[in-house]
Amino acid sequence: MSTTLADAIRATKRHLHGLYRPAYNKLADSITTTDTSLNLAYDETVAGRLFIGIGTELAYVWSASGSTLTLERGMEGTDAQAHAADTLIEMEPTYPDGLVLQALRDELRSYGPSSLYRLIEVGITPSTDRAVDLGPGYHVAQVRGLRDDIWHTLDFRLVSASRDNLQVLLPFDVSQWDDLVADVAIGFSLPDTWATTIDLVDDMGFEESMLDIPPLGAARRLLQEAPRVRTATAVEPRAAQEVEAMQRTQVRRDLELQRQMRIDEIRRDLLARIGGYSRP
Repeated sequence: MSTTLADAIRATKRHLHGLYRPAYNKLADSITTTDTSLNLAYDETVAGRLFIGIGTELAYVWSASGSTLTLERGMEGTDAQAHAADTLIEMEPTYPDGLVLQALRDELRSYGPSSLYRLIEVGITPSTDRAVDLGPGYHVAQVRGLRDDIWHTLDFRLVSASRDNLQVLLPFDVSQWDDLVADVAIGFSLPDTWATTIDLVDDMGFEESMLDIPPLGAARRLLQEAPRVRTATAVEPRAAQEVEAMQRTQVRRDLELQRQMRIDEIRRDLLARIGGYSRP
């Protein structure tokens, strides 16, 4: 299954393709992070003064001479990157990959105890000390104990909760129990650097059943903003035209509804999964 941020970018753009589709070209030659010009692989009339998207980089075209474009690299918060020959170029993109990645980053950072989270099992060492530190998390969903080959749900009291540690108080001495586990709701592991190769499952802790939610949220975020206006100096009109604000608003509301429904489904599934642990 496709689980990287690059896959999430493509999924986000599929939600937006009903409103626009970009025109494409390709790089004729590779470029480095410091090159300020590029050659297009296919003939195209370009008048300059327009944005292009190459991977997650957004660049601005100052001028054009035939198929050679003079550029300003790394625009609007994106980073200049090295690109290989034959890399796709989006010509005048409404939602370039770099801005989609930023929307995904904001969406992933927004998840928390009242929206989307993951459950992890934290082992508890049986001890006569009834107060137990569990480490970071949003809240403790359940404490389970194994005795006589049967899992039991144990009562507990949350003593303290901070960003770094949850502490619970167990009801009795559990030093003779075979195994003890707490189910802790915790956030996803957010990266320091948002590379498109980051895996949402392996690196961030998402379950595959959750992977459709971030693209829904990112597309909704992009539609909250005014779309990028196409430049008046472009000679060739693009097939993908800007849509009316009312249509964008309706699509954004539909995406928000789908996103919230999916979050609610996942939360119900997590709660049902916890409930199943108490059965013998």
